Amino acid sequence: DPILWPSRSPNLNPLDFSLWDYMKNVVCEEAPTTRENMIQRI
Repeated sequence: DPILWPSRSPNLNPLDFSLWDYMKNVVCEEAPTTRENMIQRI
């Protein structure tokens, strides 16, 4: 899904977007069963 880039945002860069996409894929690959499981994935 394309992410719209906020206009003139000094706090964001392309790495922020790719890192969060990677983290989302790793953490949400399967639904975590416990809080500890979620923390371990992160």
